[in-house]
Amino acid sequence: MIQFPQQLHTIHKFRLDDEIYIADLETGHTVPINEIIEEVLECCLDLNTDQIIEALAVKYNRFEVLENLSFLSKLKDIGLLFSSIPDREDKSSISDRPKIFVTSSFLDQRSTVSFSLNTANHRLLTTLVNHAEVYLGFPEVNGNREEVEKGFGVEGIKPIFFPDQNRTDSVIKFIPEDCDGILSLSPLSVGEQAFLKVNRIPFFVRVCNEILVTDRGINGTLEKYIALRNYDALVCDASWVAPFFSQLASNTEINGFHCVPYGVDVSTFRPMDKVNAKRQLAQAVGNPKILDQLLVGVVPELNVRNATALLRELSAANPDVHWLVIHPALEHYFSTSETVSFFSIRNFQDTEASPFVFNALDMAVFPAVLGTLSSYLLEFAACGLPLIVCGYNEPSEVAGACRFLQVEPSPFDSFRPPIASISETIRQLVENSDERKQLGMKARKVAVSYTWDAIVRQLLNLFSESEKKRMANHKPMSRLLFTKHYNRAQGELECRALDLLGASPIYEIEKAIAMTLWDRHTHKEMEALLSHLCQDAERVKQILAEVREI
Repeated sequence: MIQFPQQLHTIHKFRLDDEIYIADLETGHTVPINEIIEEVLECCLDLNTDQIIEALAVKYNRFEVLENLSFLSKLKDIGLLFSSIPDREDKSSISDRPKIFVTSSFLDQRSTVSFSLNTANHRLLTTLVNHAEVYLGFPEVNGNREEVEKGFGVEGIKPIFFPDQNRTDSVIKFIPEDCDGILSLSPLSVGEQAFLKVNRIPFFVRVCNEILVTDRGINGTLEKYIALRNYDALVCDASWVAPFFSQLASNTEINGFHCVPYGVDVSTFRPMDKVNAKRQLAQAVGNPKILDQLLVGVVPELNVRNATALLRELSAANPDVHWLVIHPALEHYFSTSETVSFFSIRNFQDTEASPFVFNALDMAVFPAVLGTLSSYLLEFAACGLPLIVCGYNEPSEVAGACRFLQVEPSPFDSFRPPIASISETIRQLVENSDERKQLGMKARKVAVSYTWDAIVRQLLNLFSESEKKRMANHKPMSRLLFTKHYNRAQGELECRALDLLGASPIYEIEKAIAMTLWDRHTHKEMEALLSHLCQDAERVKQILAEVREI
């Protein structure tokens, strides 16, 4: 007899002429089933065989239950409905540490994000392996095993190779059965969207603030938020992300968003001799005037047009200030200025120089908005810099340890930095050395609580809490995702429905609702509901006819 729990293939259930069918989407076969098998498949991952028999024997004849289990056993033997997952571990050496599966698509996107973000992700993984068993899935292409195992560069990660079928639902069966969580470091991956629907393991999507500089990044995050099950999470690297999305979602309190910033190495980023640091920076940029001017660092958002406008306004309003701009590309778009220098972090040498460069600053300006490189905020703080932060909400990371300038939120308009307030705050801090010193000490104090080890422990605690939620209230999910679409140009939110297991086609909302409810409601019920939604009898007939053919 088949032994449960069992991992299912990706399946689709439908009715035709009052008969129930299961389509095995991985093998391409369709199997007629009855109500007993239907109920077995709904709980086969969470219950063992005896529990299933006892549960169904209350409703059905025990002999019928056993007979149908025998039928499912035959289907498994011929490779239908159930996955055959290879044993990847020596059971005698199983660790009691949490097991985390990391999806690999972030590796494909390394060329499209900043060097700083790639470095932060690498550091996150190297710390994670000290606290958990970490698996990283790789598509096996043209014998790339040896290249991956030697070239990835994170010792301790266990690679899992799977056939390159470009199907997320096929990858899922290669995840270890006792895995405690799935972590995606690539919030823009369309294929990984299906993880939120198909797998039954808590799934965390890393939402990086710099990705949210584009509407595509915002919409990808919004879609994933709406797709969250009660035990999934969007893990943001900046505390100001969730308040922004609270203006787009229907509820004012955003559940499912958690702020886990990237950590900071407080032994590397620490207060140093400022005079010596300034001297080294002046020599490096070839501008000796830096030694005699107030030097203020600024991290503008990655949108080049907005960043350039900010820099022009700041330099015009503060001609006696020398600005050091931390941005990966802005120097190519900004005309030469004697009061503006640039520090672009593009390689490991730049990363190693960062603590010395930041210590040369007298203070730093940081817009806490979508599209900034958020990791610099804590690195500034760890170096003991007085911080001037502007945004819609004071960042919890440095709350009480900065001068915060409130800006009224407006989700459909570009962020407008308060130039006059920033300039006035700079002058106040120049005149008050005691406050500058106190702000620097407070900033350093909050930064030391964000070590990489502390960040990873926070992440693993969230996975543990999510597993408790999953056990308490698991619900099977539909292949359809009902979501919202952020349309900045129109200044509104649009409703959409996506098919996650197909080629991500977009359906009209009414048709998608009919597809979702078709299995559990009669034709007349569907007709009544659609009549209310559409207010068009011909359209109702068309939708019902189309859904019947799917």
